[in-house]
Amino acid sequence: MKRILVTALLVVLGFAVLAAGATAAVLFRPDLSWQELDARYAGAEPRWVDLSPELRVRVRVSGPMATQSPRTPLVLVHGYTASLETWEPWAMRLARDRVVIRLDLPGHGLTRTPDGQDVGLPALVDVVDRTTRALGVEWFAIGGNSMGGHVAWRFAVAHPDRVTALIPVSTAGVPGDTPAAATAQDESVDGFALVRNPITRPLVRWMGSRGLIEQGLKVAFHDDAQVTPDMVDRYWAMLRAPGARDVIQRIPFAQEPDPAAIAALSTLRVPTLVLHGREDRVIPVASGEAIARRIPGARLIIYDAIGHIPMEEAAARSAEDVAGFLASVDVRMAELTGSAPTPAPGAP
Repeated sequence: MKRILVTALLVVLGFAVLAAGATAAVLFRPDLSWQELDARYAGAEPRWVDLSPELRVRVRVSGPMATQSPRTPLVLVHGYTASLETWEPWAMRLARDRVVIRLDLPGHGLTRTPDGQDVGLPALVDVVDRTTRALGVEWFAIGGNSMGGHVAWRFAVAHPDRVTALIPVSTAGVPGDTPAAATAQDESVDGFALVRNPITRPLVRWMGSRGLIEQGLKVAFHDDAQVTPDMVDRYWAMLRAPGARDVIQRIPFAQEPDPAAIAALSTLRVPTLVLHGREDRVIPVASGEAIARRIPGARLIIYDAIGHIPMEEAAARSAEDVAGFLASVDVRMAELTGSAPTPAPGAP
């Protein structure tokens, strides 16, 4: 009897292993090569900044020659699983009269990232710091969306002398500070949910599901008709860049809110424009309200019927708001310096 039970158990385990193997074979998506990704998305004049032999940060610099523009440059940092392409609608509008710099964070877009790259907030702030210095841009306005907003405001806290203005867009890192806001945060659709779950987390390393990415993007947009096939294809392809999935599954555990950093927001003395979509299902609007309350003099704009990515979903409105805000910053900088501010060289 015991032998029969052992045999039956081995048969069941064998079928389980075969089923798991078959499932893996169906779901597995190998990495794409850099050559293929560059051919699709690098553009006619690709540009990288080498921070180390293995860390090559992709950048895109748009706008007039720095020596010809008296306006403060603008550095933009994308969100989790996104890339610098998410800022294209703003760059098209804002780079007409100022330098706009975008970059891909480690493990994102076309940035080459070494194995084991630190992806905590201080490390990402350091990447922005070193990249902008390598471009010769010493001071600038900085904006960021979601995780990139977290990087942006942490950069402002760490390097207040380099920041002329701060623009957090549906930013992470500052939970709502009322009981109702905390409940909304807990009940919101968390973009990190898949990788926080101990059961699904390992799958991120080797799975690739275009349908899952499309579903996630439709959560991020209030008007999911704006989620185009080309957009989904780009996210899906860049998620399969060499090493990207390893970084993606580690980030949520390296970027929890930091109470000390949040407390330091009250020390900022930099013009701040906080943007948030009222229908944001990834980071509730209460988070935007919370960071605006914490930064002295911050202005808050909430866009009705807009989700987590206002710079794409409300491109014209949000870019116009930012342009007006930065115009006032340019005037302020001219008054502080006694002359029109001239950015250090950074444009191509």
